[in-house]
Amino acid sequence: MSYQIHKLFPTYLHHIEDIPISDELLEHCLTKPDFDNNIKSNRGGKQSITTNEDSIIKDLIQKIIDENIQKVFKPELEIQGYWVNVNSRDNYNIYHCHPGAALAGVVYLQASEDSGDLVFYHPNAYSVYEESMAYTQDWNLTQHVQIQMHPKTGSCYIFPGHVMHGVEPNRTQDDRVSVSFNLIVRSSQ
Repeated sequence: MSYQIHKLFPTYLHHIEDIPISDELLEHCLTKPDFDNNIKSNRGGKQSITTNEDSIIKDLIQKIIDENIQKVFKPELEIQGYWVNVNSRDNYNIYHCHPGAALAGVVYLQASEDSGDLVFYHPNAYSVYEESMAYTQDWNLTQHVQIQMHPKTGSCYIFPGHVMHGVEPNRTQDDRVSVSFNLIVRSSQ
């Protein structure tokens, strides 16, 4: 008798580390964007207006795509838009997704321990909870109902746009600064 366990329908999280973040880029993100009362998922902090204009920010996102994701993703990806997030102490981003985006991402320009974890939520948390608790440790089959990533300066996470996620409150005295973006599959026309 043979026994196997297969995982069904995994969700991919692309994680890029050690992205060089220049003082010029950080200064640009803190001074150039339009932060005029634009609130999407942010609570207490600031989010800029979504844009797709050419800038030092867009250049960084494009470089990340070209040097990483585009090597494993067959269709050509295009930046649909990006925006800057600045979260001071106790600011956070609520549970949300990115409708219309094939992939969504975030690059951390300034983040440290306790500046708020990026939390991804299982799309079927209610239905998988009981099963996830039933497996023994021996099999390493735990199905988490949420996964926490610990962002740091120079890290980037790219994931399917439908995946629900949020960012925990910043517990430091320093601003958490990030750039979020949406990617779409470039039309062949």
